[in-house]
Amino acid sequence: MVTFTMILQLCIVLGALWVGSRFGSLALGAISGIGLAILVFGFGLKPGTPPTDVIYIIIAAVTCAGIMQASGGMDWLIQIAERLLRKHPDRITFLAPLTTFFLTVLVGTGHVVYTLMPIICDIALKKGIRPERPCGVASIASQVGITCSPIAAAVVAFVTISNSNGFEITIPRVLMISIPACVCGLMAAAAASYRRGLDLDKDPEFQRKLQDPAQRDYIYGGGATTLDKKIPQSAKNAVYIFLGALGVIVFFAIFQNALPTYDTLRAIKGSNPMVVNEDLTLTSELFVKAKVHVSGMTEWYSKPLAMNIVIQIVMISARQPRRRLWVVLFGSLAWWLLLPSMVSPGWLTPISLIIWERCNLCWLTS
Repeated sequence: MVTFTMILQLCIVLGALWVGSRFGSLALGAISGIGLAILVFGFGLKPGTPPTDVIYIIIAAVTCAGIMQASGGMDWLIQIAERLLRKHPDRITFLAPLTTFFLTVLVGTGHVVYTLMPIICDIALKKGIRPERPCGVASIASQVGITCSPIAAAVVAFVTISNSNGFEITIPRVLMISIPACVCGLMAAAAASYRRGLDLDKDPEFQRKLQDPAQRDYIYGGGATTLDKKIPQSAKNAVYIFLGALGVIVFFAIFQNALPTYDTLRAIKGSNPMVVNEDLTLTSELFVKAKVHVSGMTEWYSKPLAMNIVIQIVMISARQPRRRLWVVLFGSLAWWLLLPSMVSPGWLTPISLIIWERCNLCWLTS
């Protein structure tokens, strides 16, 4: 009976995701909420807490990438990728997945490759290669890259959850496994897709469409390219700032001893509970929640700053325009000086983050 109930609950979750994905956009969240309501009120499951740390990382990383896009920095990265692809069009089935993969690793989201997909299709068509060969694997690579990005919420959440369950896992250790594994898998997928379908010059359906002048002009007439765009120096500077922020995150991920630490309480494993009377027994976990130090039951230890907070700080700082450089320097310094006292009360960190975000919007629109 328990197994049947678990399978039924899984089907409800998958069904809500499937129906939501059919409508897309906000419907995915709304229909997923309906599925959650069925699980809570129908099966009596206890709802969990919202993943606020993951949400903050997504806000910080995506807004930083969005400002780099608005400044023209993303166009420069797309130009570099396009030059590589047009220089070796015969190898586009293998190079296209690599370009979309490393763009996602760099920025932390797979949505940045939308501009590159029409370019891949244009290069493949003009070389006589079926577009689905490079485009199919490239679209998958853009999502697989999320598991290999040091600023992706998925990676940071996995490390945070693993550490909270007693596994000493760091971001570099995850990337040392995920990056080689994903690259090997993508190259295997590209090799399997290399001979997928008939070549365009041997495909009778494609050749029939080329007989129609309108269809031929639609297929070969226009060309998607970003090489005709003039990239200003300010756009390149935005990329340099973003890469510098990424370098800072990677540095602290590797050398976590350089992070500030703060004292916190933790329960001593194997400690015996304190029996006050027949009706009252106090455990070490209760003392930790009350922040009370009891010898033999709780102990103080120095806890380093969590990497999710580091990513939020660095990404928010990297978002600032150059004309507000002094705000970046003094604002970031204030964050680093105040964080050891701010992280302890859990409610203060998100409030301070929201205030910092509101200040950013005011400076960006001034």
